[in-house]
Order: sequence, then structure tokens, then C-alpha cells
Amino acid sequence: QRLIGGPHPYLERLAVEARLSAGDLRAAVQRGRAAVKQFGDSRALAREYGRALVAAGDGAEAVAYLRETTGLIRSDPVLWRLRAEAHGMQDQRTEAHRAAAEEFALVGAWPAAIDQLRRAQRARDADYFVLSMIDARLRELESIYRIEQEDLRRSGRSDRSGR
Repeated sequence: QRLIGGPHPYLERLAVEARLSAGDLRAAVQRGRAAVKQFGDSRALAREYGRALVAAGDGAEAVAYLRETTGLIRSDPVLWRLRAEAHGMQDQRTEAHRAAAEEFALVGAWPAAIDQLRRAQRARDADYFVLSMIDARLRELESIYRIEQEDLRRSGRSDRSGR
């Protein structure tokens, strides 16, 4: 830290990662919690703290943190995957599938995203409001996928990637 003039988000992320690798989950969570308070705009640090929370099995804190973080950083598939895992730990099946759908959508895996939203519809642990949001997102992703497939057909290419 002396060489770079003090605390730095990169060094803090490495410290959390090192504690995780050593199996010291409690220390990883504590270090991560303190670090994200200091460097809240670091995406890499947010990921590492999310990993620490999930690895430590702290589903409630992981859900709360990752729900807030994906609200601020919507474009990170890793954070959505971690959120899906955290919801799964809490037996929140609908939310786990919704988060997984967002992860897949961000990487363009439309069929997988659509499948996850359909699973979310069938999970039966959501209220009407959440189900209506799922329905709207499902229609949106199906439309995106349909347009992409039509564009591929028109260009004479086929989608062999399964996406």
C-alpha cells in the first residue's frame, strides 16, 4: 500500500480473494464489507464481496447486498449469477430464476434466459406483482430473440451456437 499511497480497491479485492482462497470465510466477509463501504464504486470489489457472502452461506445478507448492487450495476452477469445463487440459498426460487435470466440475457443467451423466466413463472413463490413483471420481461426477451432469429434467417446464417 505504501507504493500506491494508501488503500486501493484493487488491493482490497485481492485481500478478500486471498481470505476466500484460504478458507477464512468470516475474514473475507468482514474485509469485503469494510472495503465496499470505502470503495463502493468498484465493480471487481463488489463481485468479490458477493462471492464471499455466498461462500460463507450468508444468504440473507448476500441477497440484500446483491439486490442493491444489481440495482446499481445492472450490466454485470457475474453479479446476477451470484444473486441467483444467494436467492437459491434462501429458497427463493422465483427470484433465483429471475436473476439467472438476467445473467443469461446479458450474455445474449436468449433461450436460456427465456427458460429461466418460464421456470420463475412456475416456481409458485411470488405474488401477482412479481409475476406480472416476469411476464413483461419474458415478452421482451422473446421479442428480442425472435428479431435476432429473423435477422439471422434473412442474412442466410443460422444460429448454431444454441443462442
